[in-house]
Amino acid sequence: ALACARAALSQPSTADIGSALIQMRTRMVEERAARRGFDLKLGRGGIADIEFAVQGAQLAWAHTDPGLLVASTRRALSRLGARGLIDANDGLLLRLGLDRLVRLRELLNIVDDLRPGVVTFGDDRVATLVASGAIPDSTNGDDAVAEVGDVMGEIAVVARRVLENLPSPKRGSFNAEVVEDLSGQPI
Repeated sequence: ALACARAALSQPSTADIGSALIQMRTRMVEERAARRGFDLKLGRGGIADIEFAVQGAQLAWAHTDPGLLVASTRRALSRLGARGLIDANDGLLLRLGLDRLVRLRELLNIVDDLRPGVVTFGDDRVATLVASGAIPDSTNGDDAVAEVGDVMGEIAVVARRVLENLPSPKRGSFNAEVVEDLSGQPI
């Protein structure tokens, strides 16, 4: 299966990958993200924004650089940055943002594994984490939540910029047969 995926991704695409992913991500936020607070995974500026930007870049450039095809978002960000395919500062912000959001999600799961990875002002879990020292540099839970909101806002802007700057659809054709073989469903 991995060989089929690599073969499919080694072909250039005519799709406007960036625009398609921006539309898909916007719809995902509208339909699936929590309605209040900051949804660390699915919300605007959440982990999914970083994953969409990275995977979009992998799709855009894998046909010329198969070494970009790694499963780890962190490793892919490093490779994209090292090759100059995304701005170094954007790559750093996305990597640090990913680390921060993933860590906070893990900490929230330790405190209360029955509540989703959404933080809100007045969230007792965040206050507990700040009081324990698990979230440094915050004086209280609401300060920590505000900082998360700021970080997610920056991630949203940078992830969209990465997608907007992907190569245009003037590169050739995409090999849909291989993708159909891999998934069993037409794309």
